[in-house]
Order: sequence, then structure tokens, then C-alpha cells
Amino acid sequence: MAVRIGILGGSFDPIHIGHMAIAEYALEKLQLNKIIFVPAGDPWMKTSGLFAQPKDRFDMVKAAISDNDFFEISDIEISISGPSHSINTVKTFREALSEKDELVFILGQDAIESIDLWEKANELVTLCKFAVMPRKEADYVNPVLLENKVEGLRERTLFLDDMPIINISSTKVREQIMAGQQVEKLVPQKVVDIINTRNLYKG
Repeated sequence: MAVRIGILGGSFDPIHIGHMAIAEYALEKLQLNKIIFVPAGDPWMKTSGLFAQPKDRFDMVKAAISDNDFFEISDIEISISGPSHSINTVKTFREALSEKDELVFILGQDAIESIDLWEKANELVTLCKFAVMPRKEADYVNPVLLENKVEGLRERTLFLDDMPIINISSTKVREQIMAGQQVEKLVPQKVVDIINTRNLYKG
């Protein structure tokens, strides 16, 4: 029986309820068998750097998803040295599946609009489908723009336009922690516990 697996990558610095909502929505909307969370090691496109160490970010994600049997975590990107590229991650997952199985790469509007800059983008498009989340209300991705970015991208892209917008970011969470404010409404409690125990994001 064929399976459909979602891939949700990100810095998760830290993971917050917005990430969880995206995963839960995509799981049901796209009828996925499971979602694999992939914390980034050294994201090649991230210019501002990461605040928490890879192990801390991995542990926070693992704790956040521990109660959901449909969520898994992979250390495929944090276990390598040097920049991590989506093409290598997707290739590895693809090789473990049968031809009938399907991978769905879940990403935001900003990411899909710059996908032509990604490593081996043309090859990546042949290995998985893409599920795109809107950046904010009333936003949409122009299908013509996608096709101009990478050949075949439009027909392999699914749009999650009706997903409720959750206005939260890891930057906002970190800023509140640094300011000594509570973040229990923004971050799963198990993640809050790790942040407090390890004294993360507190300068």
C-alpha cells in the first residue's frame, strides 16, 4: 500500500505552536500518513545565524511532537557538517520509499518563491511534491510565477490557501524570552521546560 509522507523542515529556533498547527493542518488536509520534522543543521540560505545549538533544537522538536503518533523527527540535517541542502534530504528519504510512495515538501510562500536559487532545484522538483502555506491573509502564489521559476513546479505544487493564519514566529518567541516574558501561550509546555532548564535564549 502506497504511503504519503510530509516533510517539514526549518530552524525550529524554537519550535512553536504555529509550526505545530501547520503540521496538524497539513496532515489532515493532504491526507498524509505521517510528517517528518527536519531541524536544519547549517541552513545555507539563513544569514542571521541560529541561536540554539542543533541538539537543543532537535530535543525541543522531539519533545513538542512526542504525543502525536503521526509525527516523527529526523536528524539527517543536523548530523552533517557544513550547509544542509533540501535536495540531499529529499533524496535520502526518497531512496527509502517505493516508487508508488509520495513525498510532500511543506514550505512557506517565501521559500517557494525563491526555490530557483536552491541547490539542484530542477532535480528536486522531480523527487517530491510541494505544499505551500500562505504568508498572510489574502496572499496567494502565482502559478505562472512558479512555472517560470522551475520547469514542472506548478503541476507538482499544492496550495494550502485556506489554512488559518497564525501570527507567530520564532523571532517573537525569542524576543519575549529575552525580555523575561512568559511564552507558554506560544510554545508547547514541554519545549518551555527545555528552554528554562537549559537557559536558552536568555542572553
